[in-house]
Amino acid sequence: AGSSKSRLLPLSHCSLSLLPFNAPFCSPQGHIFEITAIMPFLAKYQRNPVTGLPLAIKELTALHFTPAEVDDRGAGGTATNSKDDHALGTHAYQCPILAKTFTAHSHVVANKATGNVYDYAAVSELVLKPKRYVDLIDETKPFIPKEHLITLQDPRKEAETISIENFDFIRRKLEVPPSEGATAPASNGNVNASSL
Repeated sequence: AGSSKSRLLPLSHCSLSLLPFNAPFCSPQGHIFEITAIMPFLAKYQRNPVTGLPLAIKELTALHFTPAEVDDRGAGGTATNSKDDHALGTHAYQCPILAKTFTAHSHVVANKATGNVYDYAAVSELVLKPKRYVDLIDETKPFIPKEHLITLQDPRKEAETISIENFDFIRRKLEVPPSEGATAPASNGNVNASSL
């Protein structure tokens, strides 16, 4: 269970390298990974680095985040100025339907069929309530809740969120294989989770 907000990983970060992602993929449980970090890890361990449960590369879903609109509310023209927000620096993302920047308080979900990432409010109002089970961007693709809905972040369930220091690979001090093409990967299990 999560211990405090300061110990939870920002939405824009890989759950293995603990760095902002460039090419995000997620597990069926909603853990987000940079593909260049997770591929070597899965090749070596065949397990989810967060939970320790079995995980295969074919179970990962490529995610499609929408960059947040830039405004003048935050430092450097970022979309936010709250230190509590997950949408910090150049790694701010938003719901493509609501144009609402994701924060630490956003309920964020993805459609497994497309990888498109949305605020849950958009999915609730435009998919679930009207029982219109198609993707909100690509209406040729399905969005069947029991099959396709992946929760990436739900602040209402923060107590169930695994805090960084309890990630399986950190607790077990697993050697993290070098990332393929990443510039600053976590290495040899020497991740300083307290620095986040």
